[in-house]
Amino acid sequence: MYIYTGYQRATQLKVQVYNNGSLVAEPTFSLLEAFIYNGVNYSQLDSDQLARLPLDAYNARVEAYAAYIEENYQSQYPGLEISTTGARVYNETACPINQTV
Repeated sequence: MYIYTGYQRATQLKVQVYNNGSLVAEPTFSLLEAFIYNGVNYSQLDSDQLARLPLDAYNARVEAYAAYIEENYQSQYPGLEISTTGARVYNETACPINQTV
């Protein structure tokens, strides 16, 4: 059994690419994919598995994935800096408090 807490978790990371102040691209990367960062293997997950991760494991995965993308895509997006702000947001509409599944 799982109880909603009102918080919604991100499943994708979107990079917004600007040129002279204009948005020119918005590639997205899936937080569900398998990746290796700092010697840790993160396995592929589905949305349900990601939703059920303990909060500390979810936060660790988000931080590692952001660092992984930042490190591995610098050549494509020079100066790339990723913030994990917004990876977990309060959204009672999508995640009704105390609803169990």
